[in-house]
Amino acid sequence: MKAINHKSVWKGYLSFSIYMLITILFFVLMTFCYFSTYTHELSQIESRTDVFDHTFTSQIDVVERVDSLYNYIVLVNSDARINNIAVKHAVSDRKMSLLTDLSRMNDSDMLLYKQLINSMNRFLAVKDSIGILSNMEDIVRQDLNRCITADRQAARKLSLEGIKR
Repeated sequence: MKAINHKSVWKGYLSFSIYMLITILFFVLMTFCYFSTYTHELSQIESRTDVFDHTFTSQIDVVERVDSLYNYIVLVNSDARINNIAVKHAVSDRKMSLLTDLSRMNDSDMLLYKQLINSMNRFLAVKDSIGILSNMEDIVRQDLNRCITADRQAARKLSLEGIKR
């Protein structure tokens, strides 16, 4: 014995099965799209991370080289025992090496260091001028001390000649 609504029940089961199959296929398709997007985004993030790491290590290297260059600059005209010509030559070589390396890097990542290195010539010229003026001041001070000593000796000699008369 069959139910009166046998055909409608089968149609209902069939439509439910078709809708369920479409829903499952849609879910599988969305899951596939999600995982393919995930792998693509993950590869993009890894490539960006590699670029960032490369930029970060190059910036750290530049910071260390600029610090070293600064330490050499501080040595110029700081002590009479230091060979200023050799230190200036080392500063110049290091600065030029740093400039060539900075020119190979991305401008937006190293803009501050490029400006610093480019303005370093002015700083070195001022430091040289200060060193030259300091040397001139020492020479003038020695001349003044010599003149004062000579004046005192001349005054003493004149006062002794005045006493003898």
